[in-house]
Amino acid sequence: MEKIHTDSPDKGYRRIRDDLERYHGIDINDKRVLRICRKLNIKSTIKYSNNGCTRQAANPQYIAENILNREFTAKAPNEKWLTDVTEFHYYIGIEKHKVYLSAILDLYDRRIVSYVLTKESRNFNTNGKTRNLLASRIKTASR
Repeated sequence: MEKIHTDSPDKGYRRIRDDLERYHGIDINDKRVLRICRKLNIKSTIKYSNNGCTRQAANPQYIAENILNREFTAKAPNEKWLTDVTEFHYYIGIEKHKVYLSAILDLYDRRIVSYVLTKESRNFNTNGKTRNLLASRIKTASR
């Protein structure tokens, strides 16, 4: 194992196990190879980045003021609202499309007050037209 690692330091325990089986005729479980690699401090030099769904923006366009100060409860309806924009991907054939969902949450009863689903990417939080549209929908829905 040490020879395989010194020849190819980019190989981790899975690829070392594959080499042992393929080129040396040694049939061994990958968990055993992992244990031995840990004892010998053999690690792959390549680390793959985790492309998770939530990432920090490198250069955020807008940083909202911290008005709530982490107090996520409300004593009355329509006292505190939260909003967020979520991007969804879908495919038609091999063509990739995006759709954006912006929802408003009332912190009093944790219900969705209103939402907008669009294909355009726009800043919902600072767009006055969107805010006015949502406010008019809420007024008509509560009557």
